[in-house]
Amino acid sequence: MKRAGRSIPCTSAGFPRCAQKATAVFQMQMVRLSGNRELERVLTNLNARLRLVRWVDMADWCGLTSAHHSKVVTALAAGDGPGAATAMRTHMSRRREQATEAARKIILRPYAPS
Repeated sequence: MKRAGRSIPCTSAGFPRCAQKATAVFQMQMVRLSGNRELERVLTNLNARLRLVRWVDMADWCGLTSAHHSKVVTALAAGDGPGAATAMRTHMSRRREQATEAARKIILRPYAPS
């Protein structure tokens, strides 16, 4: 993952917090480019709610999310709106599945056999 021009290894001690921030920044930049203030408000609220879920499953999805973000940015840079939209839908669908699984882990953790 790149942030401020430098690479951040997924295994670094500060990765979960850094990756959370990088993901939120990427998402907010995409929303701001749309000019949709209501979507910006909704995303801010959603990011606050998903913070714990992202922290729990961060190591498992680092590479996948970076690849998805790269596809979106590459399509946008090439002027391929439909390709960017498809890449974003794919990413959002996959993240929804992953967030659901992470939430299950959080909820079920106290009941798991030790």
